[in-house]
Amino acid sequence: MGQDASTRSYARVEKSGRAAILMDCSLDERPDHGLDDYIRIAGWLNDIGLRAPEIYEREKNYLIIEDFGNISFKKAMEQNGPAEIYALAADVLAHLREQKNLPSMPPYYDSNVHKTHRRVIDWYVPTVKRKKILMAWPGNIWPFGRKSKKTRPQARIISSTPITMSKT
Repeated sequence: MGQDASTRSYARVEKSGRAAILMDCSLDERPDHGLDDYIRIAGWLNDIGLRAPEIYEREKNYLIIEDFGNISFKKAMEQNGPAEIYALAADVLAHLREQKNLPSMPPYYDSNVHKTHRRVIDWYVPTVKRKKILMAWPGNIWPFGRKSKKTRPQARIISSTPITMSKT
């Protein structure tokens, strides 16, 4: 099962023929990114008429939540067409905008969402834009700076090709 942008992990489980999702937040120690916020916001979404997974059970850093099925966003687009999916998304956004009693949230620039997005700006975008470069120093490789500036070898660019990273 896929993972989101957090340290949470998910697994599909079954009990008495009923499917559910196990959400594991045991590695997520950030105070503004915990289960209490997830539960609070899921409840708010359900209260305003949208669908968030029902929470069946909680134990410490684990939740058992409703399984919405295994259709991916890509598959939904293929089956229903992009126009229908984007129209539904626009309806949800309009509904959210109409709400008066919003749940409390940390300021965006203090949030983990911003910090995660910032990583994309700081690391991925420069790679794609060919700004990340590989450098080599003559002789031995000098990676971190224990030498003084006077003895620092001059760097030379050996490649401006983006670095490709993949999960193994």
